[in-house]
Amino acid sequence: MKLLALAAACASLFAATTAHATTCSIGFSQSGPLSAMPASQAAGYASAPWYSAICGGANFVNRFLVDDNGAGGVYLLWADDPTVNCLAFTAAWPGGVMGRQGATCVAVNPLTTSRMAGTHNPTQFIRIRATNNNRWRPTQIKVIGPETAKVLVEHTDGTWWQYTNLTPGVWNLASTGKFAKNAWVTNQNTAVIGGITFDNFVVDHQL
Repeated sequence: MKLLALAAACASLFAATTAHATTCSIGFSQSGPLSAMPASQAAGYASAPWYSAICGGANFVNRFLVDDNGAGGVYLLWADDPTVNCLAFTAAWPGGVMGRQGATCVAVNPLTTSRMAGTHNPTQFIRIRATNNNRWRPTQIKVIGPETAKVLVEHTDGTWWQYTNLTPGVWNLASTGKFAKNAWVTNQNTAVIGGITFDNFVVDHQL
């Protein structure tokens, strides 16, 4: 009995030290994921293979894929610096690269330029999902605007939750006590003309 108790205690300790929750902010600015995308990312457009955020530590990582809801289109991946405001054409980026307007448009390095994600129109959905672990949940989002956003969450048990009327600002997404399978960011109001932009989509996930 003592051996069984000891074994159980060791198993519990092992589980506690190998599976723990950690926080990750998906901010669309990791050079590795950006460099793995098509060259159109340099001009501020995301397409397959999509932005795949790296979250975790030295021994294990989770990957969070941000895509166009499986629709095969594109979403915006613009610089969050308003001084990056033009499109340049260089030998390195002949299809176009974001830049700063001066006498000419001077290209920035797209692999080190901080980004934000955005929809093209009010009916587009941007999906966030873990590619190798479903023990995660969204906890925060920074809505940049200009329109009001909402976040829809599909849980691993098939139930749904939504966070609505998210005006520009930082919003904490209260825990539902369940793990997420998918999360979508879209416009609250589909009757408007423009889309929404967001950044720093924060998740709690288990390693």
